[in-house]
Amino acid sequence: MSAMTLAILAATAASVSDAYALPPQGTETWKPAGTAMLRDDLLPQYHYVDDFFEFPVEIEESEQVPGRYRLVNAYANYPNHFVEFPSDVKNYTIIDCSDPAHVYISKGVGAYYVGQDQCISFWSKADDLYFRLYEDWDQVQKHANCVGTLTDGIVTFPKGQIMIGAYALSYTESDYHGENPEEAPDMLFILGNMHGKFRLRLPGAPEPEVKVTLSGYADSSREIEYKVDFGADTEYVDIAVIEGDYVGGYDRQIASGEVASTRLTASGTFKTPYLGDQRYTLVAVPYYKSHAHNATIYTKEVEFAPTTWKPFCTAKYTEGFLHSNELSVNPSTGWSLEGGTYDVEVEYDAATYRRLRIREPYAGYVNTCITTYDFTRNHYIEIDAADLDCVRILPTVNGIGFNLEYLGTINVWSRADRYLTNGQYTRDQIVANGWNGKLRDDAITFGKKSLYFNLSDKAPDNWYLANYDGTFRLQLPAGAMERYEKTMEENAVNTITAPTYGPDRWLTIDGRPLPSEPTAPGLYLHIANGRTHKILK
Repeated sequence: MSAMTLAILAATAASVSDAYALPPQGTETWKPAGTAMLRDDLLPQYHYVDDFFEFPVEIEESEQVPGRYRLVNAYANYPNHFVEFPSDVKNYTIIDCSDPAHVYISKGVGAYYVGQDQCISFWSKADDLYFRLYEDWDQVQKHANCVGTLTDGIVTFPKGQIMIGAYALSYTESDYHGENPEEAPDMLFILGNMHGKFRLRLPGAPEPEVKVTLSGYADSSREIEYKVDFGADTEYVDIAVIEGDYVGGYDRQIASGEVASTRLTASGTFKTPYLGDQRYTLVAVPYYKSHAHNATIYTKEVEFAPTTWKPFCTAKYTEGFLHSNELSVNPSTGWSLEGGTYDVEVEYDAATYRRLRIREPYAGYVNTCITTYDFTRNHYIEIDAADLDCVRILPTVNGIGFNLEYLGTINVWSRADRYLTNGQYTRDQIVANGWNGKLRDDAITFGKKSLYFNLSDKAPDNWYLANYDGTFRLQLPAGAMERYEKTMEENAVNTITAPTYGPDRWLTIDGRPLPSEPTAPGLYLHIANGRTHKILK
């Protein structure tokens, strides 16, 4: 882990000082209970993980309390180990499902290294609140919606209600069971299950989950279309759409009939009225044997209103903001983001001369994954190249898409546009000092220290100098600007005349091309009609 991540862990340390009673009283013995399937939503808080991996885990059941299980080396079969866990060490994490309406996880070691000789441990807030404070589930629920549930053999928890920490390796050298928190009083915790994806499917449990993607817009009926794919054991799905972001508890209101919903009985297309370009949240509650299961919550900003922005080309973008800046050159900050060159989609504004924008500029960035990218909004870097010798990047509003929990939303701006906007310097002074960008030979470049970025959630008033190494570059295809000029002269605003897009393309999350649409579960890039989409299969 980076020094910055460790600093965040230290700032969010949880107390583990008092021991608590572990039911049943006295000696507890265990028997094999088969192989369950564990889906992770904890490790993404530590690493750049590109999927919510689901993998087999051996479980045992208490011989004294039916429905009380323990995971044996919980993450031993996780498909992406950075360092192998010692094969001669066995650890346990208890998930108590003996009361299906009040499931909790006792602290236990997960058999997975997270770096610096530490392995993960996790437990639920429900365990902490019940055994340490209230010893009454009604009081626990009044305090926080934190309790897990067992339905049809599937264990789930509300978002953010599982904590993940790191034990020093010395705590795993014996048969540590996790029942004694005082053995690791210095354990540090951060919140996990931040996407609500953590799940344990006991042996023989069904798969009722549903997947949702935005299909497009039906102009004739002014409706937004979503594609809804049922899980292998989904009986039916109740769907409702909210304008804006998700409202906590809305899934439960759908399941209880408190809000109007539409029922689908098979995979297909769901349509909802288009009320203008904004964020929409679709909430889909799947059912198995008439029991409601974990809802799929899909939030996305749509853009279907008429616009002057048109597809232009696929270009090569060399990143210049995140890897080389005034924070990265200061060792005390712990800044360690990478650079790189990758494909981006570029559009032009038919109504404004030489106004370009990069669509989803960090979708293909090396550190982009399920926990570092805002999939719910549309992101652009807008470039004013009307003056070939003083190209400017306009300030972003919704960020660049890429963000980290400890950094928040990242906005960018060019020095030239900032100075011209606030009247600090003239155009000639900016060029004389090398703070300008240039458009030459179908390439837009900026000089060293000519760009800015801002951490708008953390330090909204601070703009940090970037592009210290001068590597920022947007390389357009050969002849692209010549074709653009001709198109603008002819006032043909529908499209650029030369072919700039090939057929639809599929890539891995790290940019490796795939021969066809993938079928294996995972996170992929899909490039179609000049737009890049992240698709989670």
